[in-house]
Amino acid sequence: MKARRLLSVAAPAFNEEENLPAFCAAVSEVMQRLDYDFEIVIAENGSTDRSLEILRRLHAEDKRVRFVSLTRNFGHQGGILAAMSHSRGDAVITMDADLQHPPEFIPRLVAEWEKGFKIVNSSKEGGRRGPLRRLLDRVFYYTMDRLSNLQLGQADFRLLDRRVVDQLLSFPETDKFLRGLISWTGFRQTTLTYRPADRLHGETKFRRTHLVDFALQGIVSFSSAPLRMLMKLGLLLFVPSALFLLYTIVAVFWDLMHPGGRALPPGWATLSVTVTFFGAVQLLAISVVGEYVGRIYTEIKHRPHFLIAEADRDGEP
Repeated sequence: MKARRLLSVAAPAFNEEENLPAFCAAVSEVMQRLDYDFEIVIAENGSTDRSLEILRRLHAEDKRVRFVSLTRNFGHQGGILAAMSHSRGDAVITMDADLQHPPEFIPRLVAEWEKGFKIVNSSKEGGRRGPLRRLLDRVFYYTMDRLSNLQLGQADFRLLDRRVVDQLLSFPETDKFLRGLISWTGFRQTTLTYRPADRLHGETKFRRTHLVDFALQGIVSFSSAPLRMLMKLGLLLFVPSALFLLYTIVAVFWDLMHPGGRALPPGWATLSVTVTFFGAVQLLAISVVGEYVGRIYTEIKHRPHFLIAEADRDGEP
C-alpha cells in the first residue's frame, strides 16, 4: 500500500504561550479532514514566556506537534526558516501561530497545490485596517514591486512544494528575504485572497518601524534601482550646477571689467541654500550606498540564519 503524502505546517512563535494550544488544536482539526499525513512544526523564537514549556507538553501529547527552539530571537524570517528546515513534508505551509492566518484556509492552499502549482501565495483583504491604511499598504507594495521587479505583496501565509523549500534552504544568502526569493525562483505559482482573523490572545509583535525595515531589505536585496536613481539625480543636478558655475565665472569677469558694478548677489542666501541642498543630496547618496555596503558586509561573514538550542528528535532518521 502506497504511503500517504506528508504535509508540514511551519510557524514561528515568539511569546505565544496563550495561543499555541489553540493554534495546534485548530490546525490539527483542519488537517485531519485532508487525505494526508501531517505534522505541525513550531519554531520557538527566543521567547521569554512559557512557550517552550508548552511546546514540550504538546509534543509529548501528540508526536505530530514538533518544535525547534532557537537560542535567541532571530526575527520573523529566521523563525520561518528554522521551522521550514525542521519540516519533512512533501509540501510546507508557512503561517503565523497567532491564528490571524485562519487554519480553515489551508484546504484551499492544498487544492491549488494538487492542481500543479508549486507555490500557492495568499493575499489578505479586509480585516481591521482602515481605508487610509489599506491605501498606504497598496501604494507601499506597488512601489516595492516596481523597484524590485517582483511581486512582494503576498502574506507569509503560503504553501510551498518540497522542491521550492529545498531550493530556498540551499541558497547561500545570509540575510534571506523570503518574499522576494520565493517570487524570484520562478516556479509555477498562484495567489488566493483570505480575510485575516482577529488575534486570539496578546498583542502583535509587528510594528510600523518593521515595515520600513522590511521595505529597505526588499529593495536592497533585489534591486539596484536606488543607485540608478541617484545617478540620474546627479546628472539632473549637474546641468543647473554647471549653468550656475558658468554664470558665476561670467559675473566675476564682469566685476573685474566694471569695478563699479555688482553682478554677484550681495547676500548669503543663495550660497547657503545651495550648499545645504547639495550637502543633503550627498548625505542621501552616501546613506544609500552605505545600505548596500552593509548588506555586503553581512553576507561575507556567512553567519547562520539561526542557532538551535533545543529540538525534538522523534521520527528523525
